[in-house]
Amino acid sequence: MTQLILALVAAFGLGLVAERLRLPPLLGFLAAGFVLKAAGMAEPVGIDLVSDVGVVLLLFGIGLKLDPKTLLRREIWITTGIHLVVTVAIVVGVLTAVAALGLGILSDEDVRTYALLGFAVSFSSTVLAVKMLEARSQTASVRPDDDRHPRRPGCRRRHLHHAHP
Repeated sequence: MTQLILALVAAFGLGLVAERLRLPPLLGFLAAGFVLKAAGMAEPVGIDLVSDVGVVLLLFGIGLKLDPKTLLRREIWITTGIHLVVTVAIVVGVLTAVAALGLGILSDEDVRTYALLGFAVSFSSTVLAVKMLEARSQTASVRPDDDRHPRRPGCRRRHLHHAHP
């Protein structure tokens, strides 16, 4: 139980440090896990439950901000597909090179494992990017000519043009 409390305190502390550095607290939480694991701390009992609840809350929070119409746009699917393929290719390439050199704990794994890790990194980086944009209040980005946002300069001109033909 004390290890679980230590892990949560470390995550909270490094989350605050990350926030002070104007980074998402999520980076601090991840750093705490890496630091504690590197320090040789065993996995605390109950950490699976705490991490599962954290992931569910994170995804729920992101899901509340999603607009289904936006998700169905072709450019979203193209960008997501390219991001996925490129990220998986980079991770597979790097891990294959590391394995060829005999370095790292994953040197005995096959390419399918590397691809799975690449997919996980791709998904994680997307969640991280959304959280970073959210922290900067840029998650509601739309096209400049979108009628729903007359505050955008492109919209204002068009609205003025329609108002005064």
